[in-house]
Amino acid sequence: MATGEASRPTESNYVNPNWRTVLSEDFDLDFGQNEMVAGGDVHVKHYPTAFGKKGVARIQKGNGSASSFATKPISTNRSMSHNTSGNTRSSDWKVTFEYQGIGMEENEDSFCVRLQVNKGDWTDLKCYLSGVDFKNGEWRTDTIPFSVVDTADEIRVGWICNGDKRSDGVVFNSVEVDMYAA
Repeated sequence: MATGEASRPTESNYVNPNWRTVLSEDFDLDFGQNEMVAGGDVHVKHYPTAFGKKGVARIQKGNGSASSFATKPISTNRSMSHNTSGNTRSSDWKVTFEYQGIGMEENEDSFCVRLQVNKGDWTDLKCYLSGVDFKNGEWRTDTIPFSVVDTADEIRVGWICNGDKRSDGVVFNSVEVDMYAA
């Protein structure tokens, strides 16, 4: 259903008018009042200000269970441009987010960005290993391109913490989901 490769170009030093933002979240408001939904357990938190940023969401390992958050359902009906690969048509998307690992030890702790299509099972778009994909305690922005089959009615993008102890967590300052619509 989803692939980690998008065939449409992403912009480098210019703004590509074919990419349209369909969700933009700065976490100024708490879960339920914004474009995100908390999941997992009580270890999903919102902070008006934390870690030097305004509007921060945190997911944490918790007491034996991983916490998570996700976008509210995003309709794919706005998708106009499609790729054709064999007999399968798909549309291109990307998710961009700013994050920082908190208490994530090198090569032991991770978090994953996931995709859900039509309320189906979650699939991993990409997992990030501390010390390899990010440095604990430093803010970083990353973009993940992906494709969704043309028969999809809605998608959700989510994040889940896979730390090995309660103090392991990831904080987020922004999330943006864009679709390619030429």
